[in-house]
Amino acid sequence: MADMEPVSVLVATGPIAEGTPAEALAELIATESIPAAAVGPGAVTDLAELDGLVAVTTLQPGEQILAGRFADPASILKPGEIPAP
Repeated sequence: MADMEPVSVLVATGPIAEGTPAEALAELIATESIPAAAVGPGAVTDLAELDGLVAVTTLQPGEQILAGRFADPASILKPGEIPAP
């Protein structure tokens, strides 16, 4: 693994439902060391990076925690809230 430039990233250990706040993730994630070539864009290495955000999609066990899958809850539109032109 040393030749593969390992990087520590956060990975889901169980399903994480859409709308789950980052503050509730501690029990649902673990740190794993993976080859740098396998690290997804925006991979989260510290849970503090997601403070105040919620999951915008359901995450599956084994999936890397990516910053792009989280957003400020105030910025998320509910169905039917898209303004008509």
